[in-house]
Amino acid sequence: MLSAATVGVVHVVTGGTHCAALTHDNRILTWGANDLGALGRDTEWTPEANSDDDEPRSDMTELNPRECTPTAIDPSNFSPDTVFTQLAAGDSLTLALTDEGLVYGWGTFCGNQGVTGFSPVQQFQTRAVLIPSLKKITKIVMGYNHALAINVKGAVYAWGAGEAHQLGRRLVERHTLHGLVPETVSLPKGIVDVGAGAHTSYAVTQDGMALGWGLNTYGETGVPEKAEGRAPVILHPAAIESAQRHGRVVQIDAGDQHAIAVTDQGRCIAWGRADGFASGLSLDGLPGKDVFRDDLGRVRFLKAATAIPGLETARVAAGSEHNLAIAKDGKAYSWGSGIQGQTGQGHCDDIECAMLIDCPSVWGKRFVWAGAGAQFSVLAELAASVLNGER
Repeated sequence: MLSAATVGVVHVVTGGTHCAALTHDNRILTWGANDLGALGRDTEWTPEANSDDDEPRSDMTELNPRECTPTAIDPSNFSPDTVFTQLAAGDSLTLALTDEGLVYGWGTFCGNQGVTGFSPVQQFQTRAVLIPSLKKITKIVMGYNHALAINVKGAVYAWGAGEAHQLGRRLVERHTLHGLVPETVSLPKGIVDVGAGAHTSYAVTQDGMALGWGLNTYGETGVPEKAEGRAPVILHPAAIESAQRHGRVVQIDAGDQHAIAVTDQGRCIAWGRADGFASGLSLDGLPGKDVFRDDLGRVRFLKAATAIPGLETARVAAGSEHNLAIAKDGKAYSWGSGIQGQTGQGHCDDIECAMLIDCPSVWGKRFVWAGAGAQFSVLAELAASVLNGER
């Protein structure tokens, strides 16, 4: 646990296998896997040379303390007086946004053929560096291997791996490096929020309409129409019309092949793949027009955004195949794949329907944020000083 008294985290994000946190004194802490530079700092460590035991332990069972211990990245990587406001994390890349709307990044993007690169001229970026083409940015998010950013005018930039058209533009296979340059996405004016999944992207307009694009194998973009061309993709942003019947979308997140969102009415809605419990819904009795069934009559995915009953939601987070929801009363719920204990339910069973996380470590806590990585989860509550009106 990162203590409010000793650390003071003001923002935290979860990537595929790493995390990053911004502290009240402007430090960026990172921890987790650093194989491709996602932590932005040196984590080289030799178990035999650092172990206190006479017998060296297996690398398979011993964690690298330089990776698994939250540690600040070197502030000399940034311009003097830089103040950070937000972070974003993908599979192997991390971004940091400043109060002046500038974006720093480190790590690398990976595509279908392996490592794509950090930029057209840099394959691995192991230290934080400014992304010069991004200015006056107000929000950043990341999918697995692509990134989205909104500027002050509501324009959205996308860059990274784009084989599934998650960048909202066509990339010729021999020119995949072009995707590493941020470019604007053709969207309505005044976008106020963005979200991203493994190979999908989403945007929300001022009036709460959600749009999706990218890979659509299981209807994960929220657009049930037939995919264009051979691959099941939505080439350009399209309205998620079924979401509008639940209210104005205020937050959206996505995993491997599913998506979840929160509306202004406090509804948690889900669409996309449903046969692995990612929807959080009992599939029995769902309207036939809202689902896709295979030849054996089994529900494979939700074609329409569907509300999870009885859950008044303030915030959601989507992992690869599991999800978290923070209810308006501050309680945390989870569902989906639990193979690595990522649902926090005290076991490794899959959870079909949204279930309250009810274990001693969360008793009496009022959560305000949740994050989900590939197979892990993070919950955050306000510091006691904030709850008591102190500063």
